[in-house]
Amino acid sequence: MPDAYRIHCPKDFSDPEQAIAEGRGAAARLLALPERPRVVWITDDMAAMGVLQALHDTDVHVPRDLAVVVSTSTACVFTHPVIRVAVNPETVGTTAAQTLIALVKGGRVPRRRSTSIPSCWTTRYG
Repeated sequence: MPDAYRIHCPKDFSDPEQAIAEGRGAAARLLALPERPRVVWITDDMAAMGVLQALHDTDVHVPRDLAVVVSTSTACVFTHPVIRVAVNPETVGTTAAQTLIALVKGGRVPRRRSTSIPSCWTTRYG
């Protein structure tokens, strides 16, 4: 993926209004690219709301013009159709802790590029 398509928002999203503003800004940067992406993947609910607001304000139709995928651990309801990928943070933490404990105890942890963690894939319509 070209770096132009990677939008990094500051991660101090303890303030929901800041997260929404960051999402709006990220959407504006993506929409200004010479070739718009067809899908965006967002990892914060509030930032996703900002992205969706910006898309609505610029008459970009979701999902016809741009698909939105939100990776989240909450049950946030969006007013636009989005694909939601939910991962249980407890499962992520448990898997990470088990791996760390095995390493500390001198055990061997197989080298791998990914770990499968159960997730939920749903499509939300407002």
